[in-house]
Amino acid sequence: MDQTRLSVPKSRINLAAEDKEMRLYRRYWEGEYKSSFHAPDSKKSSLGFYILIVISFFAGVLFSFFGLL
Repeated sequence: MDQTRLSVPKSRINLAAEDKEMRLYRRYWEGEYKSSFHAPDSKKSSLGFYILIVISFFAGVLFSFFGLL
């Protein structure tokens, strides 16, 4: 059976996917939490700050609308 350079047997693709999954598990158990799909701590803190600002804004609008101030 002829195989071109671009055709890869499905068994090799499955092995590559399994290896990638095992690397992720190993990194997790070894404490390497900072991987490409996690947001950095600076972005997490800035996101929390923006959420706090938005909640404060809506609380201020509600207080002024209902005359609670």
